[in-house]
Amino acid sequence: RAPGFENVYRNPEALDFRLLESVQQSSSGIGAYAADGKLWRAGRDPGNPPDPLPEYAPPRIAWMNTVRNACFEFGTLEGWTKTDAKTAQLTKGNGWGNAAFGGSKENHPTGTSRFELQLGLGRDGVEQVIEGLSPDTPYELSAWLRVSGADETIMLGVKDHGMPEQTAAHSGTEWTRKTVAFTTGPQAARATIYLRKTSPGNGRAWADNVTLPLTPKETKGTQQIMPHTDRSDLPVARLREDFLKLKFGMFLHFNLETYKGVQWVAGYHSPADFNPGGPIDTDAWAEAAKAAGMQYAVLTAKHVSGFCLWDSQYTTYDVMNPACPDPQDLVAQFVKSFTSRGLNVGLYYCWRHPGFPEKHKVLPPECDPATHSLPEQIEFQKKQIAELVEKFPQVFYLWNDGLDPDIMPAEQATAFIRSLRPGLLASGNWWDWKKKGLPYLDIAVTETLHFPATNAAPGETCWCLEKSWFSDGTGPKSAEEIVTQLRIANSRNANFLLNVGPDKQGKLHEASVTVLREIGQLLKQTTENK
Repeated sequence: RAPGFENVYRNPEALDFRLLESVQQSSSGIGAYAADGKLWRAGRDPGNPPDPLPEYAPPRIAWMNTVRNACFEFGTLEGWTKTDAKTAQLTKGNGWGNAAFGGSKENHPTGTSRFELQLGLGRDGVEQVIEGLSPDTPYELSAWLRVSGADETIMLGVKDHGMPEQTAAHSGTEWTRKTVAFTTGPQAARATIYLRKTSPGNGRAWADNVTLPLTPKETKGTQQIMPHTDRSDLPVARLREDFLKLKFGMFLHFNLETYKGVQWVAGYHSPADFNPGGPIDTDAWAEAAKAAGMQYAVLTAKHVSGFCLWDSQYTTYDVMNPACPDPQDLVAQFVKSFTSRGLNVGLYYCWRHPGFPEKHKVLPPECDPATHSLPEQIEFQKKQIAELVEKFPQVFYLWNDGLDPDIMPAEQATAFIRSLRPGLLASGNWWDWKKKGLPYLDIAVTETLHFPATNAAPGETCWCLEKSWFSDGTGPKSAEEIVTQLRIANSRNANFLLNVGPDKQGKLHEASVTVLREIGQLLKQTTENK
């Protein structure tokens, strides 16, 4: 608009949008000019369609949601295909932020207004093919989910993307945001996302606000809503909130320490000592966790012994060593057993802190601390952690033991975690006992000690069901005691990570399995009473 003029066009009613001569004279260089004296008109001339007709291509904007009808606000299932029982339908939502529908943030946290997806009765679902993805690129799929009762389960998943299928399950009656991190295959440019009520019961399941955003990597050189750095904390804050909604998890201390009968192994020992006597039933671990009402689990992929429970390219000091009587990739088995039952998975990795005595190697022989400097040790450990994240994209959480500012500043450690994969959370367990519980990475952690009642940092309280972290044959605590500690931890802005130590055969002690089942029953009774 030119200063001092209410109207700058010659005859807008007649679609003549040439600038007035007086405007041009008063503001030299303003506006644009038509060529060959032809009038410019707004809109398309039906009598003169362009040839060829232009094809519409949606803009590729960083963080743009690729899901069609993601919030079901079209009022139809446009973009989605019904599966299984094919009874999916929309129900009226109660979204906050829209006074016309009486919504409030408290009664509907998903943030949408009019409609929600409803699945059931029986197994039911919808799916959508997402085109235009980039090969070999990490993505994060998310959705808000809830079910009508604890016996029902709704699954969010992605398949047909050139890599193994990934899922996240929810069996809670309150709206909860679930996420699925995945990476497309080397040649994949599409994926199928789906929502499925996997339980056969007569209850219902609901979903809303499904998101699969493009990444800044894909939109480099195109318009972005705002610089990536300005948004980096936002998804992490949401991930922390989602983490705290898990409330209860299983810690599994199982490694060479189990076979040496100690909590910290000194020196290097033969891989032949890792002898469970046959295949380890990680499915039984997952069943015990599910029976207890747990939502996630963390396995000691590498502890103080330096022995690795996965097939690592950086060492032969692992479970696939030919000297092992029963070579088996336990991390792979653990991930499969727990994720197939709708449980989230995390991995524990012990860093070699400078405070360790010389006898505790912590690192495999290929990076023996006696012959490798601290910077060399750090680089080796970074490579192994990156390897774990790449090999097991289902992992949502890294539990870093001994990682604190004596190894690298918090900013540097956080940057390393962020470089691995979007949607990944991490905790760092301080070496100094007096500093445990202080924030360092995303999640603060304590060992057998509660956070202060005033704690505001997202936390995780680690506890032992039996006497020690690794199996020592002692009996478990009572279900009532554990539930009490769980309640205290949750009331102090922390999850409760309960440790159980498998024996030398890789089996959980029967008494501990019984207590875990009793814990689940107590938690279920509390929920029903509420």
